[in-house]
Amino acid sequence: MAERFAIDCRYLNREFSGIARSLQTLLLGLATLRDREEITLLTDAQTQTPEAASAAAGFAFVKVDYPPRSTANMLRLSRDLKRQGVTQLLCPDAFGPLVGSLRVAVMIHDLIPLTCAAQLRRSLKSRVPGLWRTWLKWQTRRAVGIVTVSEHSASDIANHLGVARDRIAVTPNALTPETLAACGQADPAPREDELLYVGRRDPYKGLATLARVLGRVRELTGRDVKLRIVGPEDLRYPQAQEEIDRLGLQSAVIDMGRVNEAELVAAYQRAKVFVFPSLYEGFGLPPLEAMAYGLPVVCSNRTSLPEVVEGAAVLVDPADEAGFAQAIAEVMTDLAKWQRLADAGRRRAERFTPARQAEAMLTALRRWGMSV
Repeated sequence: MAERFAIDCRYLNREFSGIARSLQTLLLGLATLRDREEITLLTDAQTQTPEAASAAAGFAFVKVDYPPRSTANMLRLSRDLKRQGVTQLLCPDAFGPLVGSLRVAVMIHDLIPLTCAAQLRRSLKSRVPGLWRTWLKWQTRRAVGIVTVSEHSASDIANHLGVARDRIAVTPNALTPETLAACGQADPAPREDELLYVGRRDPYKGLATLARVLGRVRELTGRDVKLRIVGPEDLRYPQAQEEIDRLGLQSAVIDMGRVNEAELVAAYQRAKVFVFPSLYEGFGLPPLEAMAYGLPVVCSNRTSLPEVVEGAAVLVDPADEAGFAQAIAEVMTDLAKWQRLADAGRRRAERFTPARQAEAMLTALRRWGMSV
């Protein structure tokens, strides 16, 4: 019987996570490639497969009636897929089956629950770091290989989980075709005196730091600079709002919460500088998205961010609040520097295509003997 390869697509649902975004662009890239075998996509009633992938040749679909992070998935998936002739599987998260003969490659995007446990005490995974580490070790030992999204994450996985580096493959995330199309568009004008942050509210993201930096930027520039925050609210972590209130910056902060794609694009197009003082990123997609829209980036110099932005952004130690504010103020007030960064950012962003992501993934899977 021929080997049949599948990708677990049950993460593509209404709660669109970073894992789902990575999976979405991977499927879009695979849809454009012809030098591959047919791929089976695992779906459920909530799965929202990209239209380009659903309509493309070379995909088959199998329904699975339980979620990927369930006991049923751990115990039944291998047996259920064997009945469908599926013998190989890519799991886009570290929740592959624990029993059965299915050959599995597992994606581990980052080790944030372990590396940032001190800042994430209200997160379940970070409250039990020993248990989460043990779980990840089980997953890595059962897998034929581990896929991650940056060299930094690969090093973390090797060091924290004891995985041999040659069992880890790096497949960088990609931008959507719609975002990539913005790289060639004219810059909308005029842009506002506005800083933009896009992402989660977890303490390691540095939003409380950003509130203090905003006050310094307003002093340095003498302008009524605003900070626009885009991303879902998280009542577990009120530190940023507490700092905004303490500094009396309520009128200078525009908190949009969760937004749709059109609102996100508008935010990228109106801001003057994208700011990202995160202490840890497995990859860091928002800075790349900002670059595609011609938005200069000032971001943290830690973890994966230097390799992702690679010379097309201003890198600053997020612990240096004065230095971070000075870097932002210089970009805001120096038009020539602003334009250089905008141009460099577009050139950098246009490299992160779904096709490149898919090609890197196929190379890794074939290296581990998977028929794809």
